[in-house]
Amino acid sequence: MSLKQFRTNCQKTQQELSKEIKTKRSTYSMWECGKSQPPLNKIPLLANALNVSESEIIECFKAIKKEI
Repeated sequence: MSLKQFRTNCQKTQQELSKEIKTKRSTYSMWECGKSQPPLNKIPLLANALNVSESEIIECFKAIKKEI
């Protein structure tokens, strides 16, 4: 699953989620579209905000890397 899928499953906007994890919406957007990756300290925050495990968040970024 992708970050976007996790986010939409939680019915959150990019703005809501980025505020919850204390980052800029534009920064989160870059993570979601695969242009950059979050720092390691944001992985637990993302997982908690999206109600998924940290390993599921990490797998999202592994899948994105494989597509590139």
